[in-house]
Amino acid sequence: MVHNLRESILKWLSKSDNQEEADTYFILGQMYSIGMGGLPQDDARAAQLTRKGAEQGHAWAQQSLASRYAKGRGVPQDDREAVKWFRKAADQGVAEAQYGLGYMYRTGRGVQQDDTQAAIWLRKSADQGEAPAQYQLGLMYSEGQGVPQDLVSAYMWFDLVAANLEGEQRGEVESKRDAVAKDMTPEQIDTAKKMARNWRPKGRD
Repeated sequence: MVHNLRESILKWLSKSDNQEEADTYFILGQMYSIGMGGLPQDDARAAQLTRKGAEQGHAWAQQSLASRYAKGRGVPQDDREAVKWFRKAADQGVAEAQYGLGYMYRTGRGVQQDDTQAAIWLRKSADQGEAPAQYQLGLMYSEGQGVPQDLVSAYMWFDLVAANLEGEQRGEVESKRDAVAKDMTPEQIDTAKKMARNWRPKGRD
């Protein structure tokens, strides 16, 4: 069965155009990553196939490869390579990659630490609805890191994140939000709540 699947994939690759080929490499890499479709779980093979898709410009393959370098899954851990591939995917509007790049700037992994650049990329990601990016923006606005301090915006981002969580995680984010609220007027809190209610995700940027 595994042999037949591989033969089918190779046959498909021989007939596909560049985009279809990149899609196939990405999908096959994902299959090896988790061991599905009769294929063995193999991070090294997954990384090899994902790289082929990434090198052909496949945005999700680039994001996946960046994550592998950041974590050292199937490839040697390498923050500079992670940043390289996060940037390529981020430039294509992948929210997860924009968050990844922003986080690397925020923590100084693979790049010079830069809160201003971190805020730029995290905002792009947060605007698409990426919760980790929204949380990081809440922290940055509350402290004035990379952006002017803005408690209304901090409250709004924390409120958005908390609304999509449950249990202990929700409680932790609500604690951050409520700590910000202690330094806000009732009018500012009302404004922040209205902003959160009216917020809608944007498309890729």
